[in-house]
Order: sequence, then structure tokens, then C-alpha cells
Amino acid sequence: MTGARPKIVFLATPDFAAELLEYIISNQLAEVRLVFTQKNKPCGRGKKRPVPYIEKVCSKYKIPLYQTAKVSTPEYIELIKKMQIDIGFIIAFGQLLSKSFYSVPKYGMFNLHFSLLPLYRGASPLQSAILNGDKQTGVTIQKITNKLDSGDISLQKRFSLEKFTFNTALSKAQLISRKLLATFFTNAPETYTILTPQNHSQATYCKKIEKASGLIKKSYSLTYIRNMIRAYNSWPGTYFYLKNIKYDITLAGNLTDQITHPQLALVRPARKKLYLANSCQALEILKIKKQNKKELDTVSFLNGSKINFPAPIKV
Repeated sequence: MTGARPKIVFLATPDFAAELLEYIISNQLAEVRLVFTQKNKPCGRGKKRPVPYIEKVCSKYKIPLYQTAKVSTPEYIELIKKMQIDIGFIIAFGQLLSKSFYSVPKYGMFNLHFSLLPLYRGASPLQSAILNGDKQTGVTIQKITNKLDSGDISLQKRFSLEKFTFNTALSKAQLISRKLLATFFTNAPETYTILTPQNHSQATYCKKIEKASGLIKKSYSLTYIRNMIRAYNSWPGTYFYLKNIKYDITLAGNLTDQITHPQLALVRPARKKLYLANSCQALEILKIKKQNKKELDTVSFLNGSKINFPAPIKV
């Protein structure tokens, strides 16, 4: 297949994955025969179904798109067989695939995963690396097997994670992904066939993030809470309740052991300063958002605040 563009089926759901699909198409890295995505769900007050970006990409390039809640069906398996697909490529698709599905393409199916596998197998690798305070992470292309993110590795590239939020880390991961995709497709079939097994004894796992994941608890260290603010800046946010009103901390500064409070509480040691403090140290709050209000910097928030400090938060 050297010199010829591989025929692929592409499976993805979020916008960033659709952007990578467009990168593959526009740079003629592969011949995308068909695309699968999850069914888009209604959202907003009107419960309208927005047009996902992946649908716009497929429409632009006239590529068949199938929105489905279950891709591993005899109908779709037969469809891929008829199209004589060389490989399948998956980015954040959100469904487990049966062996009868992922084994159809000539060279199997490959997945782009935002971690240094075997670390952080699962649904939230970037957020989990930030939560754990890791100084680096990476992007891996690995072959799909019957076990989650455990297949042999084709390509892998690491990058620094220090001071990154999820949004900035995602942007960095996307840039690296483009380079890996270019290498993956232009160096075929070696990138499909010369693979490195993972060291399964070093595997770690991460879970799907839920809305409740962003709730601050008294058992959390302030170092962990600061990492939460970085990891959850896109969604679900890092929040607490004060008199049944929700507050999101959207940007935090440095930690200090010069300020403490016996309970987890908001403290105001100076007129223009706001901290979240516990019995050991305090974390400076730089930006905060009150429920149903816009995000404010600390000074603006304090100028309009009627909170009596120190204010123990609900945990």
C-alpha cells in the first residue's frame, strides 16, 4: 500500500476530533470512505438538536456520515466489508467496539489517545494527568484490542503539562496529534504493522468525569483543589456552596501556609485578597463566578460581595 492513500473508516464525536478529521481530509492523508458518530442530543431550553461539527465536515467533503447509538451491528459490519477498508481510526468516539467490528479493516483499527499509554487508560486522560499534578503527558496511537486502551503502540509523543489547564493542554495535544497523524498515514504500512507492546504492569486507569466531580470536599487538599480548577476549567467547573448558592472558582493563584482557618472557608486577609483556606494553608482565588452571574476577578467580586468573612463553605 506504500504510495497509495489508505482507505479508512473514521469514528469520532467531539468537535476537536472532527477538526482532526478535517485535517486528514484536507491534507489528503487518507481516503475517508465513511464516518460514524454518536447521535447528537438535544440541548438548551428549546431542546433543539444542534448540528455537530463532524456533520458539517462530512457535508463539506461529501462523505457518508452515520449517527448511531450502536455501531457494532451486522448492518454496519457488512457496510465496512463492502467498502474494502484498510484501517479504522477512532478519536473519542464514546462506544465500545465488538471484535467482529474492529477486526474488519485489513490492518485493524487504531485509536488516538491523549496520554502516555499505558498510563491513564480510560475516558479522561488529560484531566486525570492534570488532577494528579503530572509534569508531562502525551499523545499515543494504539491498535484497538478487546481490552480498553491496551493495544500495541504505533506512535507516541510526550509534551510538558506544567501550568496547563485542560483547554490549553487539549490545544497542545491537538497540535501534536496532527503531526502524529501525518506520520501515521504517510509512513504506511509500517506504522500499522511495526508496533510496540504496552507494559501492562504499569497501566493506570481513569474514569468518566461527571458533573459532581467538580464539587469541592473537605477531604481534598488545596493542592488537589488547585489542580481541579486547572483540569475542570472547561467542564464541570470547580465549585462549592455557600448558603445554598453555588460559586465556581475559575482561576487560582499560589498556595501559602501563612494563612489558615480551622474549617474549609473563604477568608479575606486583605481588602483586595480572597483565599480558600483550611487548617494547613490557603489558596488564592483570582477569578470566581457566583451562580447565575458572570465571572469576575477577585477585586470586582469583593466590591459587590455581601459575604461575611471568614465564611465556612458547605462540604
